[in-house]
Amino acid sequence: ISITGIDSLLLAADCLVEVRARNEVVQPASLLLERMKQCVESYSSNSPVNYTKSLIASIVRSWGETPETFAWLNRIARRYSSSYTTRRVAVQELAKGWQTDPKALNILKNLAMESQHIDVRETAMQELAKGWREDLDVLNILKNRAREGRSGAVRISAIQELGKSRRKDLDVLNILKICAQEDKVVDARSAAVRAIARGWRENSDTLTWIKACAQGDVSWTVRRVAFQELARCWSDVLYTSNWIKTCAQEDVSWIVRSAAVQELARGWESDSALFEFWWDRTLNDPFEREYDWQDNPRQIALQVIVQQYPDHPKTTELLQDRAQNDIDEKLRDWATKQLNRLTDATE
Repeated sequence: ISITGIDSLLLAADCLVEVRARNEVVQPASLLLERMKQCVESYSSNSPVNYTKSLIASIVRSWGETPETFAWLNRIARRYSSSYTTRRVAVQELAKGWQTDPKALNILKNLAMESQHIDVRETAMQELAKGWREDLDVLNILKNRAREGRSGAVRISAIQELGKSRRKDLDVLNILKICAQEDKVVDARSAAVRAIARGWRENSDTLTWIKACAQGDVSWTVRRVAFQELARCWSDVLYTSNWIKTCAQEDVSWIVRSAAVQELARGWESDSALFEFWWDRTLNDPFEREYDWQDNPRQIALQVIVQQYPDHPKTTELLQDRAQNDIDEKLRDWATKQLNRLTDATE
């Protein structure tokens, strides 16, 4: 069916909502419903425009009171031939339209635990956490999926929902720590670190634990997330900036060192004592370029100096030195352009 045809179906469904005597339009309404369902069920990634969400929402709005609509949503959420988008939207509409129905809750619990589709398990968990966060079964499902979900995406989603809905729960904290330390998926460990930092900031040992992640995780992604959370959640704590300086100076990954420099510039912009640190990083970071897309930590540190200390007497001196002597051609070119810009500004 064409886009125009789908628009016509949606318009007809909107008009049907306004009809008071529905018993007088039973046949055309039934034909309209079947045509809309056919459009939903035949949707594929090759369709010109994704109207699935609008079609399903319109069906629920016009026929949501019928048990047939409930059963249809349940069926297409489970069906292998349904598209990724169709399954997700069906689960979302079940959760939204039948939030007080125990049958809907049981279906969502079942989908979160047993669906063969990763997207359905993930969406069902998200909807359960959103609408039934006080339900103990929901909490147990989230705990189970965070630890034992077959899919990394599902574990990540469960970790994120636990972090949002169960903050300060010590049992959840212990589960998240296990996820942060043992999950083989880097993004799952990162999500757990982020959840712990934001949900359990006041715990006496959380700061020490996050610092250990910032220095000890084997993945640069997790280390970066850890010190970013240090900067976000503990910028008011004495010596936090020193920990991030250590990351900027000693981490083996240029990505981590670059990000640490950026966090210091963003979180401690008013700290004039950092000028010597930027100077040191501009001269001494060991970065050697392998690919054009890489960020040079020396250049990032020099950018901080140019932006925050444009009138410092040593800024021009440092630009001249890097324009002539840095081993990275991209940095030499950038420093030369900055010198020319400063020269033009003073003329």
